[in-house]
Amino acid sequence: QALQPIHTLIINGAECEPYISCDASLIGSHAQQVVQGALIMQYILQAERCIIAIENNMPATLQALDEATSQESIQIVSVPAIYPTGGEKQLIKVLTGKKIPANALPTDHGVVCQNVGTAFAVYQAIIQGIPLTERIITITGKGINHPGNLRVKIGTPIKYLIEQCGGYSQNIQRLIMGGPMMGIALSSDDIAVIKATNCLLGMTNNELAESQSAMPCIRCGDCSTVCPAELLPQQLYWYGRSGQLEQCQDYQLFDCIECGCCDIVCPSHIPLVQSFRSSKGELIIKEKQAAQAQLAKKRYQNQQQRREKEQQDKIAKAAKRQAAIDKIKAAAAKRKTKGV
Repeated sequence: QALQPIHTLIINGAECEPYISCDASLIGSHAQQVVQGALIMQYILQAERCIIAIENNMPATLQALDEATSQESIQIVSVPAIYPTGGEKQLIKVLTGKKIPANALPTDHGVVCQNVGTAFAVYQAIIQGIPLTERIITITGKGINHPGNLRVKIGTPIKYLIEQCGGYSQNIQRLIMGGPMMGIALSSDDIAVIKATNCLLGMTNNELAESQSAMPCIRCGDCSTVCPAELLPQQLYWYGRSGQLEQCQDYQLFDCIECGCCDIVCPSHIPLVQSFRSSKGELIIKEKQAAQAQLAKKRYQNQQQRREKEQQDKIAKAAKRQAAIDKIKAAAAKRKTKGV
């Protein structure tokens, strides 16, 4: 539950990475439905205002929203098309001037941020009674013969989407789910589309950065300068590398949005994001193990308490039974004495 009432609802229409255009495509074809979905969420949250954020390099999308909101109280705001403005906390800061602190949620400060796809899904669910079974996905990159945006059923194997877009080009080198900065390289296109799949990116050698061996950190500080979360990536890297995971938590490792900016600027070509993901994974496993150990300890303590109680109950029952036997023996002895 939020610490305070929600006063601002933000609908994020800023594409999270380069190459991706699925949100713009959705707004272009269903602007009215997106706006109605946003109004439904605003009503549910009882928010005072609703803002739809659109990048300033999408004039057609802006025009579609302006027409759809002409009779509504929703505010349309154009934001700079600078990566990673589409990040939740980054967008909130751009739109409201508020900086969400580390270890805090936007709802703690009266703000809720949702995607335009969520607004459209809300409209379909509430107004049309249609469940979320499909979404728009961008299939793009020079490794794809005919790039485009497709409306896709969730669970569809990726290979069928590639076929729909004319297949792969001859010089494709890598298939990525997501964008070029935060996406994950796929080993196969037999994988199915999931609810969070927003882009399939086929990249060629010309688009991929040349792979270079990592060199020692020179402490230049470039990674800290570009970090949108205002972290200290070099410190996180050193603590993670040396296994000091608690120190990583102290330096707000989980506030890292894995945008990849530090990777791009690092003159030593250190795979920082890969290191941070590994450290996060180790911390999560460690926390799960600690929770399991605590649960096992609690179960053992409860078992010991139960056994002690059972033993005490057994002793009490034995004492009570012995007392009854002694009473019977005493009564019998008394009767025998009277008979004599």
